[in-house]
Amino acid sequence: MAFYPIDYLEQGKVEFLDRLTEDDIKEIIFTVRYSERRNSIIDGFLPILKETNPYFCYEIIYDIEEYKEVARELMQKYKIRPDMKHLTSMLENSSLGLDYLHENFDDILLEYVNDPDFIFDYIFDNLEICKNLVNKLRVYPNLHIRFLFMSYLIQNRIGTFNILYPEITPYLSGMDSKDVSLIAYDLFMAKKMKLFHQVKEYILKNYPTNNLAELLLCGVFNPYTFQLRQNKRGIREFKTDADRYFETAATWRYNITKNYSRNVSKELLEGFKKYLLMFQHDGRVDKLFEHLDIHGLTRLLQEYVDKYLELSHDKSYEYLTAGSTASCYRIGDYVFKLVRTKWSYEDVICPNLYLILPNLEEHFIRNRIGIVEAGIEVQRFLRRDAKKVPSEIFAQFRETLKGLGYFSTDTLINGECGDNTRLLDSYEEAGVEVPDWFREYPLVLVDRDRIYKLGTTPRQQSSNIY
Repeated sequence: MAFYPIDYLEQGKVEFLDRLTEDDIKEIIFTVRYSERRNSIIDGFLPILKETNPYFCYEIIYDIEEYKEVARELMQKYKIRPDMKHLTSMLENSSLGLDYLHENFDDILLEYVNDPDFIFDYIFDNLEICKNLVNKLRVYPNLHIRFLFMSYLIQNRIGTFNILYPEITPYLSGMDSKDVSLIAYDLFMAKKMKLFHQVKEYILKNYPTNNLAELLLCGVFNPYTFQLRQNKRGIREFKTDADRYFETAATWRYNITKNYSRNVSKELLEGFKKYLLMFQHDGRVDKLFEHLDIHGLTRLLQEYVDKYLELSHDKSYEYLTAGSTASCYRIGDYVFKLVRTKWSYEDVICPNLYLILPNLEEHFIRNRIGIVEAGIEVQRFLRRDAKKVPSEIFAQFRETLKGLGYFSTDTLINGECGDNTRLLDSYEEAGVEVPDWFREYPLVLVDRDRIYKLGTTPRQQSSNIY
């Protein structure tokens, strides 16, 4: 006998659903939703399945006006949150969408903070019934969401922006420097120059560092693809006030030094170039310095250099080595690591054990899944290498590390990228009771990476991280 699942559902025969694959279920949902007999089919299975298979029911009825109360009941009872596709369709096709938007507005904005334009579009396409949401967004307490709303208006509804924000700067107070810089850039690109200069002066007065220079010179730069979009208007604007743009730039100062130095005063350039000299190899500024500059870390790097040079007896500096993830420099009595990434993306990348040299400073920028995209590490410089340490000592090291509850997936000595261990001047520097082998050879790991708890699967990048 032929099997017609849609007819079965219409007749209230639902047992067959348990035998179907996920793809089969998706096909049935699609077929029901676009069937000419849609309501009749739904009426056949809904009374039976809304308790035993609520998600199947929801996927079919979520945006159908006639079933909005059942959809509301399912969402509340089973804590179902519509994804962007479902919410968009609900807003377009069912009054439940508007109800849900009003009732969950703050949560929705947070959930779609990376792509809220579809919410803003709906609000302005249905302004009469959403005026209260516009008024709320205008002074929204979450300043990043307020920025997103203001940016949306400048790019899409500039007339409305002028009405809602006749005086703009009071609404920028406390906003993140990146966000307020993007507001200025949006105004610049919209050719609202009076407003741009008003926001620019506000930024330069209230934000010691900002992103104006980067935005004017290349637009919204993608640090992953290194794609530059030359902005001729922005370049002209930068040149009109290059000193102030350079002096307050949070990012992109190395690029300015290379490409726009004739526009910046010699005094400002020399103050920056002295740090460039410290991070050179083979006569060239380390590419990782530029990497850190793109990610806004070179000002912090300068602070660390000044701090630790002041503490050092030796005031010289030199290139030490480079590995797969970092370049290392000796600055005074300390090692500075310019970090491109880390193999590990554990929440705690490295434990603090006496077998591992501690970081005096550590600052990492991570992406959404926790992978390090840039960073700085500062350690005390150990002058004794481990090249003459007997091989059995390295075996002892791993055993002792295991006894502390950890293991390493990295080489300790003579690896492709050099040595990862060195010797303390004295075992007493460990500050704890140590085994006999450590008293004779106070061996410590200086690369704080690829150390994991026993019994766990390492959260570690693949070998192809270049």
